[in-house]
Amino acid sequence: MKTPPLLIGLSLLLWGYATGMLWTGAALAAGFELRWLTRSRAVLELSDQAVTLFFDCCLLIAAGSALFLFLSPDDPPVGKTLLLWLPLVFAPLALAQAYSRRNRIPFSALARLPGRRRPDANTAPDSLRAGFDFLPVYAGMACVAAAGANPQRLLFYPAIAVLTALFLFANRPARGRPSLFFIILVLALSTGFVTQDGIERAQRWARAYAQRMIKGPFEVRTAIDEIGELKISRRIVLRVELPHGMRPPLYLATSAYNFFDGSNWTASNATFVPLEPVPETDEYVLSPGAQTAGDVPASEGSPSIRIFQDLVRGEGLLPLPPHTASIAGMGADVVETSGLGAVLVDDAPGFIAYNATMRAGAHRLGSPLPIDGLVTPANRDVLEPIVQRLGLRDLEPAEAARRVQQYFHTNFSYSVVLERNRPELTPLQEFLTVSRSGHCEYFATAATLLLRQAGIPARYTMGYAVWEPGPDPGIYLVRESHAHSWPRYWSGERWMDIDPTPPLWLPEDTEALSPLQWLWDWRADAAFAFMRWRYAAQNSAARGWLLAGAGLLAVFLIVRIARRGGLRRRRMAETRRSRRAAAFGADSPFYTSIAEVERRMSRRPGEPVLAWLARAGAMHLVPAARLHYRYRFDPRRDPDRDEALRSELETAAGEAGKGSPKNTPLQNRD
Repeated sequence: MKTPPLLIGLSLLLWGYATGMLWTGAALAAGFELRWLTRSRAVLELSDQAVTLFFDCCLLIAAGSALFLFLSPDDPPVGKTLLLWLPLVFAPLALAQAYSRRNRIPFSALARLPGRRRPDANTAPDSLRAGFDFLPVYAGMACVAAAGANPQRLLFYPAIAVLTALFLFANRPARGRPSLFFIILVLALSTGFVTQDGIERAQRWARAYAQRMIKGPFEVRTAIDEIGELKISRRIVLRVELPHGMRPPLYLATSAYNFFDGSNWTASNATFVPLEPVPETDEYVLSPGAQTAGDVPASEGSPSIRIFQDLVRGEGLLPLPPHTASIAGMGADVVETSGLGAVLVDDAPGFIAYNATMRAGAHRLGSPLPIDGLVTPANRDVLEPIVQRLGLRDLEPAEAARRVQQYFHTNFSYSVVLERNRPELTPLQEFLTVSRSGHCEYFATAATLLLRQAGIPARYTMGYAVWEPGPDPGIYLVRESHAHSWPRYWSGERWMDIDPTPPLWLPEDTEALSPLQWLWDWRADAAFAFMRWRYAAQNSAARGWLLAGAGLLAVFLIVRIARRGGLRRRRMAETRRSRRAAAFGADSPFYTSIAEVERRMSRRPGEPVLAWLARAGAMHLVPAARLHYRYRFDPRRDPDRDEALRSELETAAGEAGKGSPKNTPLQNRD
């Protein structure tokens, strides 16, 4: 497998462009491509031991990067970020091979498997050992990392196509016709372009569909017009720590809506405006406060609850109690609030633990709007008889709200199994006049519209009910099944909450769907304990100690590579090998045997020893010379065999000395 020039450099430039690290990619690209300008491409001698140590170094870089990301206060996604950093992580090993004379890296050098190795395992040529060329793999890593950045650019696919064509052209079959190769390549790249364009269109359609189904703080799709059993997950989504003396139930609102079209609630005046933190703090004031905070008497001070929440991609709505005056501890770069009281955070860690402080006089939900009293004509006919029967128009808002709540608690039942027996009626009409049974969305919608029909501004509110104790004292669990809806009405001075849903809904919605629910809860508890420890480590001295330990490990590995060797300059390594080769065999008895011949006739420069012995008439030394060659130059060194060969050489040299014609005239003299 060949790695053509510029393949790695262009791949790294694409990676840097896609990930926003263009200068880093350019520096790495220059480092790789400059090897073609050196006098000899192979500058370093890379042994198996050096490969192992470089691979260990790459793994240590990966582990250190993961630790750094894990302890980063910004809480980036560890897996995705490591994918984007792949070219940086494996750059040492790739550079080492690029500047060495090794075309393949054996698998045995990357991972030393247990077992006894053959004495000559490391001396076998790379072509006979299982391995691979790491340089094209490294170029592929750069392309994968560039794709992981999800670059929505028109040039990305053409760049990948060019790199693919460059690699395939360098590795095309030698006997294939270039024209046929280019035709197949164009067809393959065209098919790939059409496929990726289709995938992008499908993704855009899926995102648009999801946004139509659930629009967060702007629009919510209810299950009012659905039939069958309403299935809700028991997954734990929040944990709430209540202060001493505060008892559940407690309602945490995420968003409010003020227009109902028959099945969906929509939020008007839902424009979000950014909030600025209190200088030199992470606290955001939601309401300066000028009114009485409803159910929180001023004598109780400013109670604060702590909420632990997981965010998807670092963004989401914050569940807050109705009288929240300030929040702190999110670690978010963006905090926004809407006129209906929703609080949205963005660029926040994936796990946040924040404090919501309630204060007497807090008022952050704004004043009523004309749309807060709107009832569509289709619903007035079914609402007006109930308003008159309860006498709601003659009551104060608080008393009217209490009477509406009592009406539903007394005359209706809670159920997640829904049926439609009167299709000619709207779902709301059938709920109020026929079935008198439904889930919280029915009760919240009906109560909100009843209050509006009585002339009392009201809003539809969504959030969670806090009531289930957790395994840790003082911390309560909030599941997806605890998601709840309730009306919020204007009392004349402030917004107040009521819950018209019969109280039995809490036990029914908490009943386990699976006998393994305890296992899922145990896993969630373990994950929460881990994330809580991680959150504490990110904001304590432990982060510094862990990073310092990773730095010491990195220094240790660098020193290990430098001291134990395995990576040497090629010329230095060759010089040392030649010196060792010259030093071995210096004790050969053959040198003593030829001393007399050298005194009588010197050896010419570059003259072979056997030719010199023939010219000097010392043919009786030829057997000893052959043994001397084997003893000195055989590359397969074995102490026992070398010792036996030396003994044989001593015997041959001794016998040659006895038959030496030192006193006879020299023959074949020039």
